[in-house]
Amino acid sequence: MKHVKAFCFQCRAPVTKLIKRLDLANILECDVCKIAFIQPTYSGKVKLPYNFRLYNLNYEKHANRLYPLIRTINSFISKGKLLDIGAGYGLFASLINKRGADFDISVIEPTQNPKYIKGLNINNYKTTFERFKTNIKYDIITLFDVIEHLADPNAQVLKIKKLLNNKAKLVIQTPNYNSLMAKVCKNWSWWMPEDHKFLFGPMSLSNFLTEKGFKILYIQTYEDLADFKKNLDGNFINIKNIFLRRLSKYLFYVPFFIFYSVLRPFLWKLGLGGLIFLIAENNE
Repeated sequence: MKHVKAFCFQCRAPVTKLIKRLDLANILECDVCKIAFIQPTYSGKVKLPYNFRLYNLNYEKHANRLYPLIRTINSFISKGKLLDIGAGYGLFASLINKRGADFDISVIEPTQNPKYIKGLNINNYKTTFERFKTNIKYDIITLFDVIEHLADPNAQVLKIKKLLNNKAKLVIQTPNYNSLMAKVCKNWSWWMPEDHKFLFGPMSLSNFLTEKGFKILYIQTYEDLADFKKNLDGNFINIKNIFLRRLSKYLFYVPFFIFYSVLRPFLWKLGLGGLIFLIAENNE
């Protein structure tokens, strides 16, 4: 079925390929750039799933996920001016501030209260990146789970490029709509049509940044096992009989996770992890 709903922000081709229907949105894909466009099919406001109390209950889980990424970042750059766009509750900024790197850190966060940076020597700008103005040049800009929220990624990445010094680093984490999770989970939570506008795969994100004059230094895909299982649980919610639901889960999970545990490193290298983590270099 063809749907002309949008034009690709990257190549300007009409986006007509329907790849998935959700309760709240249709997912379209640019045939040229392989970028997914999330087209809501609902009207009105939908409550967003952000809650600091619940997030903080899983502090160790979130922190342990970030520590390896911070070590990877520090292997490429460990000092200079850092701008974290869309800081959320400020966890990443607080952790990289405490892990021995010599960064002068600023964060931009328009809606959430970045509570984790309270008492730290970190500048906090309560505004959107679209409205953010500065004459400062940065040595590293980070976007953790942000690019998929931007109304115009093309314009905002070009703005980011202007804020970066030559050879400065751009760090992006974003959901991978080409992931195994997205393929096998009926209700993959990171489609999030309430708040996401676009999604990338590893290749489409790399190509998008390369065309903007960035050099890709590092890219990986990964996911948390607990997140994968939680998403898979949604495949069984329509089985009302508790015994049948538990039996179905057992018959599926045992062979699946044996397969997954053995092949996970290869799946991630093949670009099938649920999240993309990328480090690029600005080449003026």
